[in-house]
Amino acid sequence: VAGSIARHCFDCDLVYLTRQQYCDGELAVRRSLQDYVRAGGNLLIEMPDATTKINDLKGAIAEIQEAIADISTSADLADIRTELNNELAACQDKLQGWMAALRQSFAELLAAAGTSPAESGRIGRQHPLRRQPFLFAQWPLIYHKPVEFLTWGGIILAIGDLSLAWGIDDDLLLSRETIRTAHEVGINLLHFAWQRRELAQLLQPDS
Repeated sequence: VAGSIARHCFDCDLVYLTRQQYCDGELAVRRSLQDYVRAGGNLLIEMPDATTKINDLKGAIAEIQEAIADISTSADLADIRTELNNELAACQDKLQGWMAALRQSFAELLAAAGTSPAESGRIGRQHPLRRQPFLFAQWPLIYHKPVEFLTWGGIILAIGDLSLAWGIDDDLLLSRETIRTAHEVGINLLHFAWQRRELAQLLQPDS
């Protein structure tokens, strides 16, 4: 599948594939996708399998922070606060380490985009993916799990099951609002990719 994607990607503003497809692709396929990114192309890489792990860690961090906030400043509870703070730091380090390893797995692709795994990829409030043409302060929930996006130039990483909400699920469980919101995110992705590729083509010497 990845080989077919690589052969036809230069005709597209945005190419979708899963992380598994990218990682399982042959070296020639990955290099072709890297060349596509260098030429101003855009990749949307979906990671549905990573949602649970990230949410579990974030949930644990939130629970510990809440517990710390609820503990009084009494000296009698100092040991408990210290233990909770140590546990909080351990969870935060684990999450940061996991995200760093995730970025490192795309090191060659990020280099093609002119960046590196050291860049967090977080999407700020002014980023066009949040604002054009639909506004998003928070990303949608798919099956009660939040979708998260990271981006490095033309590389967009979707952590979650976004694509499942672009159609009607087999069990008919997704609400119309969820499907509509997922489509609006998709429109933002396409709009961003189109604008970025148009600009890249205009900047080419032979344009």
